[in-house]
Amino acid sequence: MTLAKELTGPLAGAGYLREAEFQLRVICRRDGKEVLDRTVTVRAGRSVTLPELLLTGTRCWAAELPSGASAVTVSHPDEQHAAVVTAEAPDLTVTAVNEYRPAALALLKRTTGTGAAAAADREFTVELSCTLTTAPGTAPIVLADRRRYQLRPGTVRPVDDLPDPLPAGARCWLGEPDRNGAAEVTVEHDSAERALLLTTDPASLEVTNRFDTTEPPPPPLPITGSVPGPWAAGSLALLLLGLAARYAARRW
Repeated sequence: MTLAKELTGPLAGAGYLREAEFQLRVICRRDGKEVLDRTVTVRAGRSVTLPELLLTGTRCWAAELPSGASAVTVSHPDEQHAAVVTAEAPDLTVTAVNEYRPAALALLKRTTGTGAAAAADREFTVELSCTLTTAPGTAPIVLADRRRYQLRPGTVRPVDDLPDPLPAGARCWLGEPDRNGAAEVTVEHDSAERALLLTTDPASLEVTNRFDTTEPPPPPLPITGSVPGPWAAGSLALLLLGLAARYAARRW
């Protein structure tokens, strides 16, 4: 029995899919008894031949495990559509075809808060990361690893500078290494665990920075006569001494 993997769609020739690994769960039964149940890894554009010899009357099919593809077509996907070993056709082939289509992703910077106007002309650095998992338990394919972009508030930056377009099925997230004076930074999809799953519909990753206005301290209150200072007490003492001296001179 041979398992074959083919790719189709606009991204079938993308560089990141050349060595991609996929997994098919193969099941075979004969006379109602299971004779084979195995998960097999197959690379794109290649095939794998299983070592088991299958007797006449054996029925086999395969299902592909999640691969991030836009669509998956398997020639014999279930028992109702199984491939059957016969004396005339003892060799079975199950082919799985994956379609990969591009996704449209844009990056957006927003500023809020009372001090947002002061940051309107600033440039902010953000870092984009994207991965694609083509088989459970395998290392994800890295599509972008903290790739840097410069954003200004209110502007939209399409991600259109990668060697190959991002595929639907990829997971992307965004980080901002420098707050650039912001009091708070908010990113909904800021890690691999909280990544955005891309589809064929346009999507965006947003970073929002809050800027608060710093109020200057109020000026000191002027000194008024209602609160006498040390100089006022000293002047009063001198005045009283002068009056006392004049009074004493008149008595003599």
